[in-house]
Amino acid sequence: MDRSPAPVDRSIGPALRELLDASPKAVRRALQDRRGAEGVDGGKRAKKEETRRLVSSLDAVARFLTDFSALESSGDPLSSAHPVLDPLLERVVRPTAGRGSGASVARSSDRSTDEKKTALRLVAFLAGAPARTSLGERREDANDALRRATAVGQALARRCAPGPTERRARLAACVALKHAAVHCPSLPAATRAAAADALLATIRESERTRLSEADSSPPTRLAVTAVDAALAVTARTAIAAAEDGEDGEDFDAAQARAAREA
Repeated sequence: MDRSPAPVDRSIGPALRELLDASPKAVRRALQDRRGAEGVDGGKRAKKEETRRLVSSLDAVARFLTDFSALESSGDPLSSAHPVLDPLLERVVRPTAGRGSGASVARSSDRSTDEKKTALRLVAFLAGAPARTSLGERREDANDALRRATAVGQALARRCAPGPTERRARLAACVALKHAAVHCPSLPAATRAAAADALLATIRESERTRLSEADSSPPTRLAVTAVDAALAVTARTAIAAAEDGEDGEDFDAAQARAAREA
């Protein structure tokens, strides 16, 4: 991606690198352990030790982003790059692989697939608010967790929208947002509203460009992914409205605005 990630603070760098280098299964075990699940390590000492390290890294990233979110909301000048989210998105959509032998390309593809799964699980964790019945917040205050989740979700939505974000980063953000909408039962309402605006703007932009061309080209990968993400967000909003009695008009209002502007 053209935009270089913001320098990661020394206190968060090692924790973030450990999480990025972990396998998807190891991250899943750590997330389960952090929520208080039992028996996730099968009694193996090596796995237990790895899980403890990763839980500690998850806690460190969560604390860092709690402070970072407070800094963002205070209006202090910040780089447009995000010190945690952008490195994760780098793993979600990799640059097109160059030429190589069949075996080396296959190994690279397998590694990239695992890195993508790990990154998506971490994004879902960071963008998801704590569940009501099992906060899993023995290390993090629920209000801090909600503020952090909302800030991460809105930063993710901004990267989906038309603007200065490079195209590959936008695609990665749409993929991550869809994953978060599917896997985060408690995706904050503010995130869903921001996602509605961003995704509909991307879909509208793509359709205008496509229809203005002489030959009717098919929708781009970015547009298709944005539609998938929008459907996932719509479903999550409907579920939240049904379960919690929330006002489910956020996405409908965004759709109406998009229709008027089209």
